[in-house]
Amino acid sequence: MATVTYRATKGAPLTSNELDANFLALNENKVETSAVGVDVLSYYAHLDAFAQNFTLPASGGGNGKVLVDDGNGSLTFSVLDALPSQINNAGKF
Repeated sequence: MATVTYRATKGAPLTSNELDANFLALNENKVETSAVGVDVLSYYAHLDAFAQNFTLPASGGGNGKVLVDDGNGSLTFSVLDALPSQINNAGKF
């Protein structure tokens, strides 16, 4: 993240050098749109692969249910209380 000198924080007008340093810091810390485009395309490819490899349930799961993969790409909703081993592994995948 760029370090920027603010006039309000300094309590006085910025010097030319401080203004230049602000622009330089912002320029050096910008995100290039080409990099963002690659990430978006990569995300889309993974999403497309996910959609092609999994069968989604026909209806919503409702309250207290989670989406579970049977290991063969078929997703179903299951009651949260019935999955203690999956709950303990949450966030590890």
